[in-house]
Amino acid sequence: METENINIGLLGLGTVGTEVAYQLIHNNNIINNQKSKVQINLSKVLVNDINKKRPDFLPTDKITDNPNDILNDNNINLIVELIGGDQIALDMINQAVDKKVNIVTANKLIMSKYGHELITRAKNNGILLLYEASVGAGIPIIGPLYHSLTANHINRINAIINGTTNYILSNMSTGTQTFENALKQAQNLGYAESDPTSDIEGIDAAYKLSILASIVLNNRITEEDVYREGITKLSAVDFKYAKDLGYTIKLLAIGELDPENVSLRVHPCLISNDHLLAKVEGVYNAIEIQGNPIGNIIFHGEGAGPKSTSSAILGDIISIANNISNSETPNFKRSFINYESELQRALNAQNKYRLSAHTTDKRHIQFAALKDPKDVMPRQVLDYLTTSKNNGNNVNVEHEMISAMENQMLYQTLVQSISAEFSRVNIVLR
Repeated sequence: METENINIGLLGLGTVGTEVAYQLIHNNNIINNQKSKVQINLSKVLVNDINKKRPDFLPTDKITDNPNDILNDNNINLIVELIGGDQIALDMINQAVDKKVNIVTANKLIMSKYGHELITRAKNNGILLLYEASVGAGIPIIGPLYHSLTANHINRINAIINGTTNYILSNMSTGTQTFENALKQAQNLGYAESDPTSDIEGIDAAYKLSILASIVLNNRITEEDVYREGITKLSAVDFKYAKDLGYTIKLLAIGELDPENVSLRVHPCLISNDHLLAKVEGVYNAIEIQGNPIGNIIFHGEGAGPKSTSSAILGDIISIANNISNSETPNFKRSFINYESELQRALNAQNKYRLSAHTTDKRHIQFAALKDPKDVMPRQVLDYLTTSKNNGNNVNVEHEMISAMENQMLYQTLVQSISAEFSRVNIVLR
């Protein structure tokens, strides 16, 4: 059997791109399995600034600042897109698809917004577009959803899929740091960008959740379908009450994936200290999958960083290389089912339970808890009760059960805790 050359055009040489290039050059004997009869080569690397000092291990003749040197090279049969961002990366991926060149990307923004169309076009053109690193970096989750778990009915995803926010919340949970201090520390350590909006407002997690939901439901789902609340309003009182109730606060990406009742949301949640997700600390990520017949399983690991991310990218590269050498392209997509009307209907009516507070000065707040008792986040109620108490107002807390609920214990515990803390609170349960 003749050795097949897989020639890679690498788009982008940031921290992740540099690590991928390093692994392709220095670990060539591991990446190129002799039994597969595949030779993986790094042919060209696209950079933004050709004059910038680059690592010594990268030969200068492999570096270019002209995208056409890669996109128009007929010898390159695999594009690895690590530019990031939106339009420029999308244009290059589209060109690669049109030229029927296989693609690996770690771009969560692109795959959330345009993944459905890109994968369909790639499949129609007989090529592969793989994107394992776009959700959990080196945590294998996309591959298992397509393959190992494909016989399962996946009904729920609970995920901590943003390392920056998990690092901040882990530090705040100790009671020694404010949100501002924890964020500054994350930035100093390189865990948070100078503009951390995408992380702390839940945008990054919403991108990733939409990608996972798209795979499970076999349909076009974008970040616009995800309800989102960030962590910027959390304060010490939230962590105090969480601790008193036996819970930990995490930013969860939650997907309830019954095709007839879909709910997608990213927001701070109370998680029982006994749950494995409550023990995920620092920049680590974890993704819990609930399905039938598999039950509950959790994927855990570093969700960011060049080494972790490069592991998933290299895995995708090897998968495509092996498929090219076998001259066959397996069907990585299940058939598309039209769930759009059901999805929209479910998203329009996703609030199931409500906890409200009324004061004598006729102001009112409402806290919505979504479906699962563990999703309760008491911040809005507690903040307002504190303000009202300090202002000498009587407060009435109303707990309304809009539809049947299996377990009211957490709600009752929450209300009792509020009642014990604020002597002038009147409790109404209905």
